[in-house]
Amino acid sequence: MCTKRVFTNFVLEVEFKVDDGLNSGVQIRSQSFDQPTSFEWKGRQIKVPAGRVHGLQVEIDTTARAWTAGIYEEGARGWLNDLKNNEPARKAFKKGDWNSLHVECRGDSIKTSINGVPAAELKDSRVPSGFIALQVHNVPDNRKKMEVRFRGLRLKEL
Repeated sequence: MCTKRVFTNFVLEVEFKVDDGLNSGVQIRSQSFDQPTSFEWKGRQIKVPAGRVHGLQVEIDTTARAWTAGIYEEGARGWLNDLKNNEPARKAFKKGDWNSLHVECRGDSIKTSINGVPAAELKDSRVPSGFIALQVHNVPDNRKKMEVRFRGLRLKEL
């Protein structure tokens, strides 16, 4: 599910509950183009196929690394701000329970928190705007049925 509008500066709050083993997230400032696109980053050419959703994602991570609320660029640069050096944020995620995610985007500044604990902070001007979407990756057929639930979504344009 994604917005039809493009957003630049905003505060997004959402609660989520995710089954263990599922990889999910909230796409922010994301895009999808009808034609293949490419861009250069740190001397590397990154190609994005037509129709591929790509852009910033606030991760929901049920693995032991616990990088929920870290910032990942889906379909392009990968991890931009993981939580490997933020133990309080890693411990704030509650497996099997409802969690609160807060995202603030102002210009090139992006800040996240999980259950009130500051998580990621990033300065990035490559992706200044885009749609917002609730995301879940495919689950292999050999796995049990898994779900991610979202509620209480609040979006305030700045």
